[in-house]
Amino acid sequence: MKRLLFLLFLIPIISFGQENYKLYEDYLPSSKCGEIIHYKYYSVSYCDENKISEWGIHNVSKESLRGITPRSRVYTPDDKGRGATSDDYRHSGYDRGHLVPAADMKLNETSSCEVGYMTNMTPQKPAFNRGVWSLLESKLREKTVCTRG
Repeated sequence: MKRLLFLLFLIPIISFGQENYKLYEDYLPSSKCGEIIHYKYYSVSYCDENKISEWGIHNVSKESLRGITPRSRVYTPDDKGRGATSDDYRHSGYDRGHLVPAADMKLNETSSCEVGYMTNMTPQKPAFNRGVWSLLESKLREKTVCTRG
C-alpha cells in the first residue's frame, strides 16, 4: 500500500508541467491490466474487468494549478465508453475518488473534462477521500507551487 501511494503521488511531482505523455513515458509503472490509456493531460492503467484504473499519472505545474477553468462536475465514461457509471456508485457507500485530482487540472476545458472520466475514478470511503487523500493532494499542490517555476 505504501508503495502504491508513493507511486501515485511521487510521479506527478517528478514529471513537472509537461502536457504530452511522451514526456513522462519513462516514468510509467507497468500495467497489470494490460491497457494504458493516454488522454491529453494524463494516463491511466485501466482494468476493464472491474471498470476502474489501477493507477493514474499526470504532470503538475503552476499553470495547471492556477488555471481559471472551473471544475467540471460531470462524471462520464470516456470517449470510448470505458469506465464505471455513476449508477455503480449510487447507494454503494463509496465516493468517486479521482486518481488524477480535479484541482490539478484547471488549465483548460479539456483538462477539466478529462478528469471527470470514470476511468479516472476509484471507489473510496468518504472519510478517506475527503480526509487523508484530500490532505495529501493539497500538500502535493502546495509543494508544487512552492518549488516549480
